[in-house]
Amino acid sequence: MARYARVQIPQETPAQTRWEMIRDKLVTNQSVEVVKIQDSEGTITFELRAWTGVRHDGSNGPDAMPGNDY
Repeated sequence: MARYARVQIPQETPAQTRWEMIRDKLVTNQSVEVVKIQDSEGTITFELRAWTGVRHDGSNGPDAMPGNDY
């Protein structure tokens, strides 16, 4: 079953470092996605979701949780 680990990307992280974070996760995981999160005040943050296996339905939902099987 596929599970993912969540990795926060701080806003002040330089673009080159962000790319290195993504690249490193691509090497060691089945797939990686970058998720944009916007809170009620309009602040935008990004996180990586590094998946350990092939995903099935429901994994891309807004209520997807790390550690759950998909």
